[in-house]
Order: sequence, then structure tokens, then C-alpha cells
Amino acid sequence: MIIYYALFLAWLFIYCFTRQYTIAEYRESDYEMPNTKRRRTAAICCGVLLFIIMAFRSPSVGTDTYSYMNEYNNYVYSLSFDSIKSIFQNEVGYQALKAIFRFAGASWQVFLICVSAFVAYAYSKFIYRYAANIFLGFYLFGTIGMFAMALTGFRQTIAVACVLMAFMKWRDKKYALYVLYTIIGCSIHYTAIICFPLAAVTLLRYAGRKQLLCISLIPVIVRFSSSFLYPLIMRFSLRKYSFNGYFSDLNLKISGIVELVAFAILLACLLCLLLNREVKDRDVQFFTLLSVYVSCIELSHVIYMASRLGYYFIFFMTTMLANAIYRIDNKTIRYIGMIFMLLLPLLQFMISIPGSSYGIDQYIFFWN
Repeated sequence: MIIYYALFLAWLFIYCFTRQYTIAEYRESDYEMPNTKRRRTAAICCGVLLFIIMAFRSPSVGTDTYSYMNEYNNYVYSLSFDSIKSIFQNEVGYQALKAIFRFAGASWQVFLICVSAFVAYAYSKFIYRYAANIFLGFYLFGTIGMFAMALTGFRQTIAVACVLMAFMKWRDKKYALYVLYTIIGCSIHYTAIICFPLAAVTLLRYAGRKQLLCISLIPVIVRFSSSFLYPLIMRFSLRKYSFNGYFSDLNLKISGIVELVAFAILLACLLCLLLNREVKDRDVQFFTLLSVYVSCIELSHVIYMASRLGYYFIFFMTTMLANAIYRIDNKTIRYIGMIFMLLLPLLQFMISIPGSSYGIDQYIFFWN
């Protein structure tokens, strides 16, 4: 665990030497952060440290890492591209990726390094573009984001990176690349299909406080209608997920703490937006995606796989949290909020990671 705390401190150290704009300047940016050399330097340095932790870890770090390594080492070239449907049904994107590296004679560690480079790049670029504070963007990713998942859930980690790249390409009006990244993400992990409608959220415009209140009620509606959503989601699921118990046998009772934290973040962001004199369109868009993230957690009461869908929205959650607190006009309330934003996520990380199902608490490098 020490290496993770050292990583968080290193991110803070990098930020302290690369501060380059004020809160007032951020408020004029509407989530598109200033493109400055010092800001790029901070994102690159933080991203490189993330890459090192991901790329050079031992197979013992992460519950599923060993199985992914064995699957890669024993992989036999057998791909079927009979139809577009087969690409998604068999998630052959990941199989093709393995085939390319295996054909080139790359070892597992080389494969891991290359994949980690892409993932770290996508995650870092998203934080660079949308997080008001580079350190908080990486810090929240590390503590309450999907950092732990990134060290064990190999395929979905790649799929999330593809979805983030797709979202950014859509924002840049590069629609062909948006479709390409989304298709690749779906072919690697089928759950990425949920993000095809992601672009529609960018069309939302701020329409008043009642709109924010309605958005915040989405998780409550999902919770009480989850039993009706079950057959709909089953219809679009892959047989391997339904047959393996992802919709029944593996249904676990979700921790009350997980729900409490998710709703606390949602309500904190709602309060921040209500306290601000000016709410921008991008605030509404990210707040909506935060609400979808909480809805995924609520839906997991009925469908285990729904909790996995939440990973596609977790970056929007952490970015929304940091940026919403940054936008608070009252200086005292803003500083109090930032103190809580630093302490509570760290406390959750310290409590939830040791002995968890992620299996990342005993970190060692692959050469040890």
C-alpha cells in the first residue's frame, strides 16, 4: 500500500511545481481547460507515474492478472470474423489484440506495457482536458475512481479508455473516430455498448434548477424500477454473461457504504451547482453522467453486471466532483469542500482496498 500513497504524494508534488492558472480563470473556461505548457507538463508527469505503476506490476497484483497472463501465454490463433455480430458476441477485439502481439513474439510484459501506455494516455488526456485541477483529477481517480479496477480488470480497463477517447473525439467533432473508438471498445468488452448514446448527453443545455433536481432523482427512479429494467437488459446481454450468473447467481447485496458515498457525491455536486450564480451547459452534462453512474450502482441491486457499467461513467463523476467544488463562489465553503474532498476519498481508499476483491494491496514490481 505504501507505493500508492507515494504515488499520491508524487502527484501532489508535481502539481505544486506546475500551478499555472487561478480559480477565476477556470470559471471562464467551461470545462475546456487552458492549453498551457505547465499544465501539459503536470498531466504528462502524473500520467507517466500512473503508467509505471500499471505497466511494471507483477502478475500477483490484481485478482485477475494471473488469469489474463496465462490466457495470453497459452493463446492459440483462432479468430472468426463471420459477421459484425460475431465481433461483439465473441468480443474478438481483445482476441485480435492478443493475436497481433503473440504473432510478433511479444511477451506478456511487453503486451502489458503497450496496453498500459494506451490506457494511461487516455485517462491522463481526459483529466488534462476536463479537470480544473490536475492533481485532484488524478487523486480522485486513484482513491475513489477506477485505479484499483485498472490494476485487475484488464479488458474493461481498455474498453473504458476507448470510450473516453471516443467522447473526446466527439467533442472535437471527429465523428468517424468517435464511432471507431466506440466499436473497438465494444469489441474488447461488450459492456461498452452502453456508451453509444453517450454523445447525446453533450446536447443537453442548462434549463434551471428544476432540471438539476430532476436529474438528481434519476437514481431513485432506477432503484424502484430496477425489476422492470431487468428483462430489458437481459435481452441485450451476451449469453456468456447470463449463463455465468452475472444476472442471477452472482447478484450480491451491495454495500450500504458504497451507496451512501455515491449519493453523497451526487448531493454534494447538486448543492455546489445550486450555490453557484452561474451554471454552465457542461456542468449539466457531467452532472447527468454522474447521475447515471449512481444509477448503475442502484441497478446492481438486481443485476450484478450493472456495477461494471458504472466504470464507464466514473471519470465523469470524479471530474464533476472536483470541478463543482472549484466553482463555489463562497471562498470559505469552497476551502471546506476541498478539505473534505482530500480527506474522505483517502479514508475510503485506506478502508476499502486492503483485503478487497481487487487484490492490489500487496504491490510488487514484476522483476521482484
